Amino acid sequence: MIARGNHILYKQEINLGHDHLVQMIRRQYQLGDDEAWAQLHSTDKPADFKIKVGDQFQQQFLQEVQRFLQFYYTTQGDHSADVQHILICDYPNSVDISPYIAQQVNIPTQQIYPVNTAQAGSKLDAHRLAADAMQLTVAFGLAMRGL
Repeated sequence: MIARGNHILYKQEINLGHDHLVQMIRRQYQLGDDEAWAQLHSTDKPADFKIKVGDQFQQQFLQEVQRFLQFYYTTQGDHSADVQHILICDYPNSVDISPYIAQQVNIPTQQIYPVNTAQAGSKLDAHRLAADAMQLTVAFGLAMRGL
């Protein structure tokens, strides 16, 4: 989504995220859904994981960002509303792809973690929130978009 102040100038869904990454792992390593999910969150990944999954996902993500920007600029007509900053919503402890995106599209890019904005209280345990952060990222992203 591209916004200026409180006004949304342009909005488009990019269907590339966690589920897509799990499917890539399934195909690459011939795993079932549960095994692929576990592999994604494991600290002990195969030696070729970064090259066969991480780099490929990063490249696909970049292509989607470039398409999004190209379509936005094409529909704008003028560049009075140039994109000044890109925010990528993600979960804590994920691989930060923002430097790669920033370098490729020449726009400052930052990876943000919406779950970290939640305040622990009497009904919300901070440790539980941290443990569930990855699964909650989708819900927080939907809430941020007003869905």
